[in-house]
Amino acid sequence: MEKQNNPKPSSQPPIILKVFKDLAERGEQGFKQYGVALQPLNGRKPLQDAYEELLDLTLYIAQELEEDVLTHTEQLKDNEEEIFLQKQLNEIYGLIQNINFEELFECKYITYKQLNLIKEWLRIQAGFQSY
Repeated sequence: MEKQNNPKPSSQPPIILKVFKDLAERGEQGFKQYGVALQPLNGRKPLQDAYEELLDLTLYIAQELEEDVLTHTEQLKDNEEEIFLQKQLNEIYGLIQNINFEELFECKYITYKQLNLIKEWLRIQAGFQSY
């Protein structure tokens, strides 16, 4: 686990206001579902209910942490692949600059228009604005 910095003020409303709202909504939902508000001595074992809810919460937290790691790892892979591809394109662009396109055109295997299209596509892919 990484160490976190102390919290800093923000322009957002305090979380406790959201919690109050969520509690009120949860109470209404429970009343609609069970026909009675949660009360002591209702025939249930509150510690067992709380324990089971905490087990679920623990699983949700572990899922979120794992998804965060996997997402971050996937982003790193994407960045590494992008850097690799950019390096390859840069190498290709460097090679293209050294090609004598007039000689290649004289070989009659490719048209001058096709060469220009290839050069333009590679230039764009490599992120260069001009030759």
